[in-house]
Parts: sequence; C-alpha cells; structure tokens
Amino acid sequence: MNDSEEEDSEESAAAGGSSPGSEPHWDALVPGAPSEPVSVPTIVCWRCSKFIFANQQYCPFCEADLPPYLPQGGTSASAPLESTWPALPPLPDAAPAARLSAYERLLRERAASRTIIHVLLVFAVLQITSIVFFTVCRLLAENNHADFEHSALVLTGVAEGIDSLVVLAALILLPRLPRRKIPFRMARRGWIAALPLLVLALILNGCYFWLLRWFLQTPDWLRPEHINDHHLGWSILLTCIQPAIIEELFFRYLVLGNLREFMGDHGAIWVSSIMFGMAHIGNPLAIPILMVVGATFGYARVYSNSMIPPMLMHCLHNGMILILEQSGW
Repeated sequence: MNDSEEEDSEESAAAGGSSPGSEPHWDALVPGAPSEPVSVPTIVCWRCSKFIFANQQYCPFCEADLPPYLPQGGTSASAPLESTWPALPPLPDAAPAARLSAYERLLRERAASRTIIHVLLVFAVLQITSIVFFTVCRLLAENNHADFEHSALVLTGVAEGIDSLVVLAALILLPRLPRRKIPFRMARRGWIAALPLLVLALILNGCYFWLLRWFLQTPDWLRPEHINDHHLGWSILLTCIQPAIIEELFFRYLVLGNLREFMGDHGAIWVSSIMFGMAHIGNPLAIPILMVVGATFGYARVYSNSMIPPMLMHCLHNGMILILEQSGW
C-alpha cells in the first residue's frame, strides 16, 4: 500500500467510514455505543424504527421494551424461539423489517397496555379533582355565599393547577409516543378542516343548550354567572388557555395516542372523546355534547398529525362560549 492509500484509509477511519468487511462505528447512531466495533448485532426498534444494540433491555430513544438478547446460535429453554432477534446487516441504511413477529407484537401490546393503565389512573385522579371542585362550588352556591364569584374563581385555579401538575407529571414519566408520519397533503387537509370542524362544534353546542333551555329547567347552580370585569383576565386564562393546553395534552395526546395502538383511529377518537365528556362530570347536562365536541378535536388531531389545531380549536371554542354566556345568550 502506498502513502496516498494509507492517508485515504486513515481519513476514512477518522470520518467513521469502514473498509470492506469491517464493522461500522455506531456511536453516531446509537446512544452509548462503544467507539470500537463490537460483536453485538444491531437491530431496529419496533416502535421508533431507530438503530439500537440487541443486548439492551429498553430502547434508549422511545423506552420501548425489547426482547431478551440471545447470541446467535444460543437458545434458552425458558424463552420462545421467536424471542431471538435476527441480526440486521450492519449498515446505516438498513431498512427495518416489514413485518412484526408474533413476539414483537406481544411486546408492543404489553407496553401499550401498561401505559394505558397508567393513563387511566391519571384520569381517575382528574375525575376526583373535578368531583371535589364541583361539589364545593355547589355547596357555596346553595348556601348563597357572599363572594361566590371570587371563591369559585379561586377554587377553579386550585383545581386546574392540580390537573396541570398531574398531566405534566404523566407526560414526563410515561414513555414517549412515536411520531407517526403521514403524507403532507393529508396533514394540510387536516389543518384546513380544523376551521369547519370548529364551526360545527360551536353550532352543535349552541343548538344543544338551546334545546335544553327550551325543554328543561336548568338548575341555578348550573347557570353561568356574569363575570366581573376585574376577574375577566383570570377567567380567560382558566377557561380558554389552560384547558386548551392541558386537556388536549392528556386526552388528544396521551389517551388517543396510546389507544391507537389497540384500535383504529376512529375508535381511539371516540373513546378518548367519551372520557373527555366524563371529565366534565360537574356539569352532567353538558357531557353528551362535549363528547361530540371532543370528537371534532380528535379528528383534527389525527388528520393534521399535530397538537396545534386541536389546541387552537379548544381555545377558540371555549372563548366563544364565554363570550356568548357573558352576553346573556
């Protein structure tokens, strides 16, 4: 080998390249990869489709459960044969397998089911907070509390503060959801459809409560109170901004996103919408229409592949309802 060939090979090694028949360096692709070539095969994570080492217990990118690593040719009496991962070609552009094995599907369902249980526990905490909040508000209203508006505003701030801490903790502690890729045209249509869906939600909401007032006598404690101008800023924050962020992160990200692992998009949207309606248990007459409104937010989430449209729709929807209530409609 002459001097020029030696310099080329050194530059190639320094750049992370590999000569024919040698293993590539994975330190730029896989967290925690050693600088020297290793004999452990590389695989593609079944959830996030990123390269990882086969001897890892969890994916370092998305925290997905991985099957136990068995060296090539090794078997275990306690582990099924399908639990052995076939080693992929050690190339950065190696494509993931098109099909999931039965064992991989089992791991995927187990990870999603465990997350769903945690999400349901978070939902139970949110329900308890709502029940306590609306019970206290009802007692204050029935006892003709002297400063009911201020007390209700303080209670609302405390309840929504607790909800925010619970949801943010769930977002930090629970495994991250893989980002789904959809065609740009479909995402653009989802963004465009957000406005008609918002108008539809407002029309349905208005018609529903108009029919309720026409056929039923709404209890006094369910009727909206006129908000003092001094409290208007706090009311906008607690009625429009906080629910649009926290509720959407929980119902349209955590709940809907994890349910999609078990059922189709439509099923996940409607189940999460039912939970969204039940979260407003303090206003039981509004639960049916809020399920429908939540479904419009869910479809905007799925077809735009973004959390921004449902958050904007939620904020604008609550803002319009607040304006209509204050105008005496």
